[in-house]
Amino acid sequence: MKPDRAETSLKKPTGPHPVERALAALRDGHPDMVRLSTEGQCFTLFQAVRAIWPQAEALYSMSEGHVYISLDGGIHDIRGRQFRLPTDLRPLGHRAPHRWARWDHRRLSQ
Repeated sequence: MKPDRAETSLKKPTGPHPVERALAALRDGHPDMVRLSTEGQCFTLFQAVRAIWPQAEALYSMSEGHVYISLDGGIHDIRGRQFRLPTDLRPLGHRAPHRWARWDHRRLSQ
């Protein structure tokens, strides 16, 4: 018996989380994207992801000075889902450094 449309649309999608595809598209968009998003723009990346997935939470590693993204049970950054995480990873909380990106004056053009 063939399932009806309502039954098939309720199935959970298989494969990588959609954020994985979004991060891959960003990485592929410019060769410096990984460097920018791991050396100064990691919080900006979190803000972009959160605009699409409001349930995303920022996690901060003081030892790395890096923001990771917690989303639907996975931890991500521009490099994709991360499995080897720093031991000092903590929720960033309400004291988010909303002006980090303003101090980064690097540009992709030469």
